[in-house]
Amino acid sequence: MTSGKPALLLVSLLVASCSQPSGAPTTAEAPAAKPKGPGLGELMVGIGRRFELCGRASLAHRYDLAEFEANEILETFEDDVPGAELPKEGPTSQIPAMAEAFRKTNLPELKRAAKMPDPVAFERAFAATAAACNSCHLAAAKGFIEVPTHPGKAVPVIDQLGGPPAEAAGASGGAGAPSGKAIPLPGANGPAGLDYIAYEPGAHGGRVWVPAGGTGNVDVLDVEKGTFHAVEGWKTTTRDVRGEKRTVGPSSVAIGNGYAYVGNRAVNEVCAVDLKTLARGACFATPSSVDGVAALPGAHQVWITTPHEQSVVALDEGTAGALKLAGSVKLPGDPEGYAFDEKRSLFFTNLEDKAKTVAIDMKTRAVKSTWGNGCGEAGPRGIAVDGARDLVMVACTDHVEVLDEAHDGALLGKLDVGAGVDNIDYAPATQRLYVAAGKAARLSVLRVGPKGELTLLGAADTREGARNAVADAQGNVYVADSKGASLVVVPALK
Repeated sequence: MTSGKPALLLVSLLVASCSQPSGAPTTAEAPAAKPKGPGLGELMVGIGRRFELCGRASLAHRYDLAEFEANEILETFEDDVPGAELPKEGPTSQIPAMAEAFRKTNLPELKRAAKMPDPVAFERAFAATAAACNSCHLAAAKGFIEVPTHPGKAVPVIDQLGGPPAEAAGASGGAGAPSGKAIPLPGANGPAGLDYIAYEPGAHGGRVWVPAGGTGNVDVLDVEKGTFHAVEGWKTTTRDVRGEKRTVGPSSVAIGNGYAYVGNRAVNEVCAVDLKTLARGACFATPSSVDGVAALPGAHQVWITTPHEQSVVALDEGTAGALKLAGSVKLPGDPEGYAFDEKRSLFFTNLEDKAKTVAIDMKTRAVKSTWGNGCGEAGPRGIAVDGARDLVMVACTDHVEVLDEAHDGALLGKLDVGAGVDNIDYAPATQRLYVAAGKAARLSVLRVGPKGELTLLGAADTREGARNAVADAQGNVYVADSKGASLVVVPALK
């Protein structure tokens, strides 16, 4: 079938590297012989075109057509792909198993979702199918060939480098995507000045801490009751931010040993709040404005990032939540985001202005490793670590990357999630990554595979500007909505 898109022909042989078993039969007259059937490149042009049509049909609610295209792809993998000629370039030993798994799992699930029809199930199946393709491309050293994870976009992704991804153009989670419920913050009459938030595990679902610089409160959500308790009395000030007057105050929080530690940009300090009484305690004066606050209860330490000083500061937890200086680390750029690898005693942060990720030895307080990332001029944002599996997840402004901690930050996986990404949250127990894209008004829940492959499990509409998601122990997700002065709550995936 002719696709009508000549650009696909230019990449078809590269895409084909992910679809042909290495044991394809050859003829005895090897140099001059030609394959009996169509080459893999020719097959992949048709497969790409059919996958694109499958997605577009779903957006038009023509699920009979979507099912037909999914079935045609399945038949191609069953009848034609095994006998097609294998490209000569790129790693190929992993392809047979990946192609077989793709045929047995992703394609039947895509066909079932179209037949139901269920828009949400179809979007998940479509994203999982695309992610499997992209994982195979990465394994074949062809990661630059990207299949869009949302229906309705061209195959492959051909957006201009440095611009927004194709998936980021839409502001919703797609047809039928669930929406989060917004809980207004107490006392907020306008933009709330939200940044980092934190989940505190505990009985009855735990609590979510929301520093709100715009109101001068730290609002604590009781997850079970769905109500806020405001910890009041924080200092605020007015500053010029990108030409606008904004009220700044408490903006970051971390949960330590019996205390929450709140960073306040208005007065450059980190203050303790008793987890039992919610009473404010001692404060520690910081050298400059506090950005992120991270706590490692097992080590009785709190680390903060201070971008204006291009440094991170390590603090020891003392009696009654009092903090004392343990040391600091000067960096060659502006730190953004934070994560601990407790197994290796490492603290991770990004350099937003350098598109770098650094690992700091927590004992010697020296930079141990510096890796490049693919975030470009916009710079990296949040970061998360799975120390047990040597995986480091880095948030760029429109996609997420997985780096190999054991091999100098080598790229393992990448997935577009929409524009406006900032901080991210990761649950090691479920291996799920939670990413809120503010400009796209979308929450994405991803599975991080054993080799760093990323799969979209589900998505939900949030609010424009809502970012910095955290998940509770049940998988419910909370997203900071600064513009709407609320906390957006998205129920756990079923």
